[in-house]
Amino acid sequence: MDKIIFIPERIFNGDQFISGYGVEVDNDKITRVIPSGEIPENIQRKTLPGMMIAPAYVEMQIYGGDGQMFSLFPSVKSLTATYEYCVRGGATHFMATVATNSDEIMYKAMDAVKEYWRQGLPGLLGLHLEGPFLNPAKKGAHLTQFIHKPAMNEIKSLVEKGEGA
Repeated sequence: MDKIIFIPERIFNGDQFISGYGVEVDNDKITRVIPSGEIPENIQRKTLPGMMIAPAYVEMQIYGGDGQMFSLFPSVKSLTATYEYCVRGGATHFMATVATNSDEIMYKAMDAVKEYWRQGLPGLLGLHLEGPFLNPAKKGAHLTQFIHKPAMNEIKSLVEKGEGA
């Protein structure tokens, strides 16, 4: 996409709603917010009646969405459902999270993240593994049976398996 100006009914700039402005996008990057009366004639325009443009959120720790708990369903389908859930709430990107769990679940989660990216699907920033190396006295809601002290071979295995996730 070359340069285009989106002209919504209003824009939220982080402090207030403003009207009578357009948002210039050049090669998928917002370059400026410009008063509608100053938009050059030679730039493509897209009027968005009744619409609003606002900054998006980033969800940095989410366990799943739309009934697809990632720890229970570590799959591309679950990640897709989580992305769609986030977008409906205003977040364009998310960090999938798996609470302290079995090695099998963590490895399946890593594979799902890599496959999601391989398919070129949007929004997923990476994978947040909570644990299993936690202080049992401060475990909160984490399952005791999966909490343990780290062993070097386990750490190496997690790093190798998680490469890129």
